[in-house]
Order: sequence, then C-alpha cells, then structure tokens
Amino acid sequence: VSKMPAFLRSAVQILFSEDSTKLFVASNQGSLHIVRLLEGSFKHLHTFQAQSGTVESMCLLKVSPDGNWLAASGTSAGVHVCNVKRLKLHCTVPAYNFPVTALAIAPKTNNLVIAHSDQQTQKQGFHYLWLQRDTPITHISFQPKRPMHTLLHDAYMFCIIDKSLPLPNDKTLLYNPLPPTNESDVIRKRTAHAFKISKIHKPLLSMDLLDERTLVAVERPLDDIIAQLPPPIKKKKFGT
Repeated sequence: VSKMPAFLRSAVQILFSEDSTKLFVASNQGSLHIVRLLEGSFKHLHTFQAQSGTVESMCLLKVSPDGNWLAASGTSAGVHVCNVKRLKLHCTVPAYNFPVTALAIAPKTNNLVIAHSDQQTQKQGFHYLWLQRDTPITHISFQPKRPMHTLLHDAYMFCIIDKSLPLPNDKTLLYNPLPPTNESDVIRKRTAHAFKISKIHKPLLSMDLLDERTLVAVERPLDDIIAQLPPPIKKKKFGT
C-alpha cells in the first residue's frame, strides 16, 4: 500500500488477523484502528477512541483465531475486549494492581487468558516457587488440538499448563531437575500436577507453535545483548 493515512503513521503496536484480511493498529494517542486489507489498498473500518482523560497506548494486542474478538491492554488500564464484527466495545476487564504482561484468546472457547507482572493469573493456588519468579510471562499461546494445554514463557522458562490436572501444592516438586529414566517415571511426572516446566533456555526472546508438532524458540545470550549497550550502561561502577 503506497499511501497510508496520517492516523496510521504513529503505530506502537500492529497485529494481523489470522486470515490476514484485517489489520489492527494501536496508535500512540490511545486509539485503536481496524483496517480491512484489499488488493493493493485498504479500507478503514473503525476507530476505537481512547477513554476520556487518558492517552495511554495499547501495548498488547491479541485477536481470536476466528477473528471475532480483539483484546487490547495498556500498562495500567484494564483489558478492553472489542467485538470485531459489530465494531463495538464488548467489555473492559477491571484494572488489576499490577500491569498486564501477556494475554491471549483461546481457540474454540474464546476464553481470554491474562498474565500479570506479579506472576498471577488467578487469586490463589500457585506454588510458592512459581510466585517467587522475578521475570514476567511475556507470551501465551495454545495448541488447537489440545484445548486443555496452555503454553507460556518468560525469559528463562517455558511452561505447559495442563488444565486437566490439579495445581501443585507447596509440598510438590515444581521443577523436574532430571529427565525421566524409565516409562514409570514418565507416567508419574506427567500425572503429578498441571505444570510442566523447562528451564534449560538461555534468555528466551520468543517461542510459539509453527504447527501442531513443531515449536520454534528464539534465544539470545545475555552477554550478546550487554555487549551492544552504550558504554555508560555496561560500565562497572563498583569494584575493580
């Protein structure tokens, strides 16, 4: 598309629908635009204006696999859920005391899953070691053919939550330090509790399903990132 309107030139977040027919654009003024993509051009469908008295931009956008629902969240406001077909705001999930770090809409059920920076997705039931983590969840996804599985990760951990199994209590081993050595160990560890966690990764930038049997992970050693920082940031201030 050669010519874009002015209101689409200050995007802080963009997202395509699953079928690539729509583009969702969050501006730096807090508004949210929906554009239908045509051959070589586009059609502006609707703009959701920012709430009165705020210009907070929507830094997280997720659309449902069926393309009917759009979830958007800023750093402090609640999560806004929009009906894409009717081009109306459906509801707003009340703001929580901690900012949203990741959100996703599950296939088939259209359930909205939200993770916050205090490591909570609900009020209680999490293992104390899970709550002691100091890196927020940055991505949530799902396996379409396994609706009970939720996939999520932070910078150092990849986790599959199996909702068909109970949550671990504080006396349960949350992390499996060694791989199973025989079939009975596999069965025991699979049925122990809902959390299956891998912590073998270097800083994990992104992870998502490529297809039903393939998972793609993007890692980057922390030393590589630090080496590209300006000298005043990476300079040692204490010691020799």
